[in-house]
Amino acid sequence: RNYNGAIKNYNSFLDTYAQHLEARENLAASYSAVKDYQNAAKQFRRIYETNTDSFKNFSDYGIALLNTQESEKAAQMLEKAIELDAENNSAHLGLAQAYQDLGKNDMAYEQYQVVLKRIPNLNTVRLDYANLLADMNKNTEAIEQYNMYIKAFPNDMNGYKNVASVYKALGNFDKAIENRDEMYFSPLLNFNWKPN
Repeated sequence: RNYNGAIKNYNSFLDTYAQHLEARENLAASYSAVKDYQNAAKQFRRIYETNTDSFKNFSDYGIALLNTQESEKAAQMLEKAIELDAENNSAHLGLAQAYQDLGKNDMAYEQYQVVLKRIPNLNTVRLDYANLLADMNKNTEAIEQYNMYIKAFPNDMNGYKNVASVYKALGNFDKAIENRDEMYFSPLLNFNWKPN
């Protein structure tokens, strides 16, 4: 798991054997592992352009593109990944995020539904999912998802802040204030906020 060392060695190897497909795939995967999505996408793009008919890394390429804010291209790659493997939950989640970024909320909602039905305890995506629900004015569902996220991640202020915004939009100012207070004064958050 020395990804930085692997990156150095794969690059050196590919200077001599530029067409070596497995080395380039491993280089792309190593860049992804260290969250250098710009270089990962560059390597996946090169593999795709030279091996279009045999390309199989649609999911990894799509995730790299998503992390470089290339949501339209990411959606195309992730759609292909799901065509090849409908059980690929990472591709479904990536596609949900790409659709969400593109404002295709109904399509994003469908993708989240697919994964959350399969993995009901997947709390790491609940904040993004709740944000989508709030954007779609599905406020009751959004509040439920925010509360599930807060229960799983009580130290993340974003859950409190976002659910407070939904309560405020609904005119439920008591709940909005309660969540804002929880955000600012919870001893779990270790947040040193002082009123002016």
